[in-house]
Amino acid sequence: MTTQAADVQPEWRVLVPAGVALGERPVWDQGSGTLFWVDILAGDVHRSRDTGSAGGTWADSTIHVGDVVGAVALRDDGGLVAGVDSSIRFLDTSGVDDAVPVDVAMPVGHRFNDGACDPAGRFLIGSGGSTPTGLLWSLDSTSTARVALEGLTESNGLGWSDDGLTMFLIDSAEPVIRRYEYDPFLGRIGQRVADLVDLSNRPGCPDGLVVDALNRLWVPQWEGGQINCIDQDGNLLLTWTVPTTQPTCAGFAGESMDTLVLATSWESMTSDKRAREPWAGHLLAAATPVPGGASHRFATTH
Repeated sequence: MTTQAADVQPEWRVLVPAGVALGERPVWDQGSGTLFWVDILAGDVHRSRDTGSAGGTWADSTIHVGDVVGAVALRDDGGLVAGVDSSIRFLDTSGVDDAVPVDVAMPVGHRFNDGACDPAGRFLIGSGGSTPTGLLWSLDSTSTARVALEGLTESNGLGWSDDGLTMFLIDSAEPVIRRYEYDPFLGRIGQRVADLVDLSNRPGCPDGLVVDALNRLWVPQWEGGQINCIDQDGNLLLTWTVPTTQPTCAGFAGESMDTLVLATSWESMTSDKRAREPWAGHLLAAATPVPGGASHRFATTH
């Protein structure tokens, strides 16, 4: 792993002072100017919008959808798809179900965790727990969910190469970014090939993953207080220090997609540690040198 630059640090700000226990997967809807993200353990979907306030913070509202919501993604018909409790649910943007949920067999001791749509519009979402019995499901436009990958402990970041032929996956039980062959036409995960990068020399462990307009991966380090930018040759391009130790997943937002937004967490922190980390649980933001790409959307038929 080659490091090219790591010394230019951003100016972080609190975008949404939400104070959530476990924020995850921000996704930007350009059409409505809304940032959707979740508080996993509260079962809430957040909707955040720029109101042009003098303080620079965004207005935020929540939709309570269940006991646990692992991730939310946009649909091509304007709605949302989300992993809630042990079902994949279809919601309108006010949180009302507008199609029949798809149930999955959740492994014992696991819950939904991070998820994202592939370039062809399938929704992939994994489970997280303490044993390597976790699963990654793939939901297609016929509302059929199948197990796409087994043997995961803490399924986290998901992303794809520009041509869709490589899938990147993080299992936070390992300090690596995995690479798999991927068939974007059939939605099949192929062989695991050489890992993109080994992050064992970074503090903490890799968590979420998002890909920018230059096909670079942005990967926060859970309990490491960092976010790393890595190209698809495995070179570490920069490391930004984050003002809290538990960042989870990044996204891009704004009219020009040049604002990096970062979900964070205070889960498992002691009261003393929370007092030392007042930004934990808030949605943070910083300007980026290169904008992000639009999130893939779920392809609907209903």
